[in-house]
Amino acid sequence: MGKCTKSGFTLVELLVSITIIMVLTVTAVVNYGNAQKNARDAKRKADLEKIRVALELCKQDLGGTYPVNYKNSLVDYLDTVPTADPLILPYLYSLDSATKYRLGAHVELDRNKAGTPLSVNCHASFGEDVPPGGCNSKYLNERGEIEFNYIIHSP
Repeated sequence: MGKCTKSGFTLVELLVSITIIMVLTVTAVVNYGNAQKNARDAKRKADLEKIRVALELCKQDLGGTYPVNYKNSLVDYLDTVPTADPLILPYLYSLDSATKYRLGAHVELDRNKAGTPLSVNCHASFGEDVPPGGCNSKYLNERGEIEFNYIIHSP
């Protein structure tokens, strides 16, 4: 009698293989999404640091006071003045007094947050300078405000 040999995979082997592939795929997709958010947060932080350094230089030239509008005042100090983050949300520049300011950005990952969050009304704060994404952005909170959860204070 001849032996009957069947080649191939059993149903259990196929199901285990498919499950492993699915788990690896989901893990890769989640990590890729977080990597993109982390990269955008890093760009925001770098932009704010560039603005901070330029503001300090501008303060020296203005005799110890910070400019009222950083976008127009820093063109002599930076090749390109960053005004919006990678998601086209504006950066916050709040002049508390002639010698104190706050810079802010909206970061996506909790581990990248710093300082006390500051929420500002989009239309009231930016007026004519409304962000390119508009004030009806998915990044507004329930009160129609942009939450800046990464804040740098003047030294």
